Amino acid sequence: MIRTQIYLPEEFHQDLVMMAQKANVSMAELIRKFVAEGITSQEKKGTSGSLLLEIAHGAVKGLPENISTEHDKYLYSKK
Repeated sequence: MIRTQIYLPEEFHQDLVMMAQKANVSMAELIRKFVAEGITSQEKKGTSGSLLLEIAHGAVKGLPENISTEHDKYLYSKK
């Protein structure tokens, strides 16, 4: 493990002390648990976003090859 120091608002520190005592674990262990849960949560969010992008890429088919240069024509011309 790598030692890391952080600054916490006094209220957070007091809450952590009380929660650690209640769970009968060290404050460091409690913080490691919270960090692990936060990282896991963020990874899941990233994964679902990536999946959504993959689905979206498959949905767009048949666009004109010059859409990037002639986008105004396709957006604003009346057919």
